[in-house]
Amino acid sequence: MKVIIVLICIIVLLLLAAVLLFKAWRKNVEKYKAEHERAERLRYQVELVQNEAKIKKEVFDEAEKEKHKTDALTGRDKFDAITNSLRDNN
Repeated sequence: MKVIIVLICIIVLLLLAAVLLFKAWRKNVEKYKAEHERAERLRYQVELVQNEAKIKKEVFDEAEKEKHKTDALTGRDKFDAITNSLRDNN
């Protein structure tokens, strides 16, 4: 009879340990998921900033090229050149 009680106590303790380990494992999984989502959001924000900087640089470089093309022109010729380039882009 004492053996059965000891075995039941051991089984209950093993089940309790399994439940506690499972809860700890789930807590770590949730923490990992939260950190992973945070890292993805940060990576996305960094990509947005990099793309924005790249676009600004390309636009600035293009504007500088256009500016150099019109440096030797008079005021009216510059205006006409800018107007024509805007018409060509549309």
